[in-house]
Amino acid sequence: MRFSACWRPWKFISLRRRNRSFRNLSAQNGRATDDLVEDAVAGYCNEAPQVREILDSRYDGLKSGRVKPIDGEKAYARLKAETEAQRKRPA
Repeated sequence: MRFSACWRPWKFISLRRRNRSFRNLSAQNGRATDDLVEDAVAGYCNEAPQVREILDSRYDGLKSGRVKPIDGEKAYARLKAETEAQRKRPA
């Protein structure tokens, strides 16, 4: 299996480091850590069905032939070239 140039493996964050991050975020916002975690989980639960619907729709489009797949490497190269062209364009 070949991965695109923008793929990076996930980093494992230790429990101690994650808890420290929650405490820092809690201190910055003035909210309890439990409340922050509860809000994050609630947001995830609200958005997960929408993401599933989008993914299902895209898969159906590919499967039906309505949408043609593109090579990830080619798409990344095209995006990179377009970005460079925009940067070189005079303001």
